[in-house]
Amino acid sequence: MKKIGISVIFLIAGLNVHAQTLGTTVVNTTGGQANINGSTFEWNVGEPATQTNTVNGGLVTEGVLQPFWLKLESIKNNAQLTNNIGLSPTISGGVYNMTLDNINEGDLTYQVYDAAGKLVLEQSFVNINQTSFKLDIQHLAASNYYVIGTVTQNKKVFYNNFKISKQ
Repeated sequence: MKKIGISVIFLIAGLNVHAQTLGTTVVNTTGGQANINGSTFEWNVGEPATQTNTVNGGLVTEGVLQPFWLKLESIKNNAQLTNNIGLSPTISGGVYNMTLDNINEGDLTYQVYDAAGKLVLEQSFVNINQTSFKLDIQHLAASNYYVIGTVTQNKKVFYNNFKISKQ
């Protein structure tokens, strides 16, 4: 009888115990960052396996250390970051729309870099008089790319950078 009572207690307690639950919190035990030959490397210990899923027509990559930007030396030292240069959508089959808000003169250049930081496309427009430009990378492989849009206006340089995903 005593064995049955103890078995029932463990059975009831076992129904309320969960070994793991899915959640939005991940705790790293340790990690770090290093700069080697101009490249930045980040690592951590304790991150779960990374997985990419398609959700509502978009891509979601799980994991803590998601790279966003490569340090690119193509921007001049005197350039100013601006939100007046926009790029949409961020996920596409290869055609994007670059917009210029409150910028109606000057020269526009956009540069597209692959995930390794290699320049794969560059296009320039001199004496711009429009506020929307097409960025077409349909000929490139499906991947993540980094775009720098630069406007030179009255000897001042303005830029914005973007991460895009070509499917």
